[in-house]
Amino acid sequence: MLVAEVAAKLCPLVDGAHYNRQFRSDGTLTKLHDALREQVRIAAGHHATPSAGILDSQSIKTCAPRKGGRTATTRARKSPGEKGI
Repeated sequence: MLVAEVAAKLCPLVDGAHYNRQFRSDGTLTKLHDALREQVRIAAGHHATPSAGILDSQSIKTCAPRKGGRTATTRARKSPGEKGI
């Protein structure tokens, strides 16, 4: 048998898609993800929830967009090895 045939007999795609939509809409996936993340952090010897976050300065907007205006972002710095040919 083909792998697709075996998979179709064991777990039909329709059922999987149905549960995926249901769990996303009722928040089950978010709760599961949060619980797993906390367990992994505790197992690694960290607090259950992070105490700080890191922002990448290259992706932070430098000014708020105005109506009809352009949005400015900081430019990425080129490393010395990225010289043009």
